[in-house]
Amino acid sequence: MTVAIKGLPELDAELGKLTSRLQRRVLRKAVAAGGQELVKVVRRNIKAMVGKGSRLFSKDKQARKQSLARSITKRPWSLPQKGLITSMVGPGFKGARHGHLVEYGHDITIPLRDGTTFDTARRTKPVPFMRRSLDSSPAPIFAAEARKAKAEFEKIESKAAAKR
Repeated sequence: MTVAIKGLPELDAELGKLTSRLQRRVLRKAVAAGGQELVKVVRRNIKAMVGKGSRLFSKDKQARKQSLARSITKRPWSLPQKGLITSMVGPGFKGARHGHLVEYGHDITIPLRDGTTFDTARRTKPVPFMRRSLDSSPAPIFAAEARKAKAEFEKIESKAAAKR
């Protein structure tokens, strides 16, 4: 997949005008907005990709709580020393702990009474809901990041103008 992002030289020029602290704040908020948009896209697409097993619209409250779609979360992560700011999106450990098994597939085994497992030599078919969601619609994610960055730049400019 190839993604062309327009406006990177302009963004770089705008960031160059700011202090490193303000640069990190703008980028953190923009990346967080993009991550939140990805969460929405994945949750929207999970029911179609995974099917009824996602339990997204179940009447049972406990099943909804453990729903795969509800477990998709965004976690901010940064490494300022290396200039890395990212947002990790994926199934969390609250509720549905089986997201990785759905995404990549798994071996089917049967637990035995003696504590061992019997390998059935079968494997579930992987359903790559995360990758497919990202590949199908990167444009709204980048648009959300751009909107948030623009809003942050405007906020910083208005504060600077108020100080003058």
